[in-house]
Amino acid sequence: MRRFPVHLLAVTAVLALPAPVAAVEPSHLIGAMHEHSGYSDGWPGSRPMDYFLSARDKHDLDFLGSGEHSTNADIPAVFNEECYEEPRPADCLIADKVNPADSFRKWDATLEQAEAATDPAKGFTGFRGFEWSSDRNGHINVYFSQEDTNSETDGSFGSMAFFYGWLTRSPAFGGGGDGLAHFNHPGDKSLCGQVDACGPDQDPAFNWEDFRYVPAADPQMVGIEVFNGQSDFASPPHHFSPPEGWYARALDRGWHVGAIGSEDKGHKRTDDWGASTFAKTVIVGASNNRSSIKEAMRRRSFYAVLDNDLRIDFAVDGAAMGSRLDRRLGAPLQIRAQGRGTSTPVTFELVTSGGRVVAEGTDGRLDTRRAAAPGERYYFLRAKQGPRVVGYSSPIWVSATAAASPGAGAPGASGTPGGAGTPGASGERLRRLLAGLGAPRRVGRGALLRGRSLTVAVRCSRNCDLSAALGVRGRRGRFRGPRLVRVTRPLRAGKRRLLRLRLGGRARRHLRARAGRSLLVRVRAVDAAGRQDRASRRIRLTD
Repeated sequence: MRRFPVHLLAVTAVLALPAPVAAVEPSHLIGAMHEHSGYSDGWPGSRPMDYFLSARDKHDLDFLGSGEHSTNADIPAVFNEECYEEPRPADCLIADKVNPADSFRKWDATLEQAEAATDPAKGFTGFRGFEWSSDRNGHINVYFSQEDTNSETDGSFGSMAFFYGWLTRSPAFGGGGDGLAHFNHPGDKSLCGQVDACGPDQDPAFNWEDFRYVPAADPQMVGIEVFNGQSDFASPPHHFSPPEGWYARALDRGWHVGAIGSEDKGHKRTDDWGASTFAKTVIVGASNNRSSIKEAMRRRSFYAVLDNDLRIDFAVDGAAMGSRLDRRLGAPLQIRAQGRGTSTPVTFELVTSGGRVVAEGTDGRLDTRRAAAPGERYYFLRAKQGPRVVGYSSPIWVSATAAASPGAGAPGASGTPGGAGTPGASGERLRRLLAGLGAPRRVGRGALLRGRSLTVAVRCSRNCDLSAALGVRGRRGRFRGPRLVRVTRPLRAGKRRLLRLRLGGRARRHLRARAGRSLLVRVRAVDAAGRQDRASRRIRLTD
């Protein structure tokens, strides 16, 4: 046997070891949101391609999401302020001077221009969105949807339920179920918002019916504009804000929204889409393509900056922005944050329920501990340079219960697709929220088959949103019927609501075959804090 020197064997062994793997930092993609052109109320002669190319080629951004007003989508003209002068300028008659035919197909043309501007070699992704605009309720941006809608035709001027109904409906039926949305410039764009000190007490529709929580829409309502242009919309006292600020107000109402920084530019010819002087959104942990950006937004894995060089890392017990954690009541929470990339020193404020600041950090760092408590349902960061606010993180939600899993929950970890889970992140179920469920004790099989519906009475102890279903219990106790369907109008505390529940086709077939032994009514109620209660009633079938 051939013998090798010991030192040669050692070298060979070292060379055979796998190379150490460097830790991979998550990407922080920076981009512009909510842009306008002459396709809606931007300056005449501009088109979506102009802002996509400005972001890509002039300002080297990673992405841009458009935000043309949907109210103008089917009208070929421009609706900029210049266009209301007399006589009306000729530039306003046709929105797209490059391809005039696209003026008559703005929605489709915007998608085509976003796709044409997307260039992996340049590290840029363009994606289409639209701005749903109600002069009573406020504005909302929707991204990634196949379809659009507008408040002048969908009935939302009277109630936000119509918009949320569209948002949660499948695109196969003309809905926006494939889209993600965020609240725009809270407190600023409604009829009530034009009057000093006007709020929900004066107009119940103001600010999306005072951020009325709709559990079915929560997975898709991913954000709120904390910055718009150069203005802070998150913290008091700006924009008719309540003491806690609009950001905390939306979170306290139950919404799982993250921090969006939008430009909302293009209305003036001097506007420079993508310029570093305007707010941006930074998306964490995404590849630079539409599907990955959309998934990161769904996770609320993003934050907003006014200083475009600022990058923020934020974690609770190692779980990143957008996470939802279950913790034992009183369990210690390790909260860390770091700001980097900017030459100006950054201080952090840790904000929780009610807009309360519970900790501070200097020199771009925060390291503190908190005890998990029901009164601190979420934490987000406010970053400041001197007195000026320059950044907001998305929240990390913490549910403090008597007994909880010690593991960190990822975004959406509560068990339902899209991260809805038990809305409100508390996981707490209030048995007395449903104060009453009235239904007949028995009903005739023939009468039910002829009428195909049953009326029940429901009452909540607090304002609530309702979902209900009517089905048949078979011989083996299995439920045959539809899933819970959301009732469009919320129920006020103490008021009784009569619900007419329809019997689905599958349940009717079981009745005709006499396979059903009884009916089952199921009702779920969710309050503004996201806490829920369920009830059911069994109804005997008679022949």
